[in-house]
Amino acid sequence: MNLGDQRLAALEAAAEATARAIVGSFGLSVVIGAQASYNPATRTVTVPSYVEESPDAQLMDSWRALIDHECGHALKTDFGTHASFLDRWKAMFGRDEAARVHQLWNAFEDPWMERAMMIDFRGTERHFAAKRDYLWRVTGGADRTDPQHCPEGGSQPIG
Repeated sequence: MNLGDQRLAALEAAAEATARAIVGSFGLSVVIGAQASYNPATRTVTVPSYVEESPDAQLMDSWRALIDHECGHALKTDFGTHASFLDRWKAMFGRDEAARVHQLWNAFEDPWMERAMMIDFRGTERHFAAKRDYLWRVTGGADRTDPQHCPEGGSQPIG
């Protein structure tokens, strides 16, 4: 195992330990994947691999913000209410409209959840600020919903 692989393995182990400490549960799995997410059915937090070779404190804190954000969903999001609402919406208006409402829900729920995490876990404030600053730097301050700022082949804005 080369030094880069050792560093990545150490970061990934730290991510798992951090997520479990934040959530306070050993029933939580942390995996490295392509996109940050939380699956309430499997209690799995997915964070993207940290692939930067040179140390960039802002990027590292941004990566930590992904862990904080997905752990925030594990702790703060009421997935039962969310699923029930979306099921009713889909029955009334169809799958496409339910997907749009899910995005709208997420646009309001994410900032609320991140604010709640900043109150409960003081260190997350620095991570979330670093993520916002990093995304601003990467996108040049453009609107994150602009398709030119989506990862190649992806349908989701970066971040």
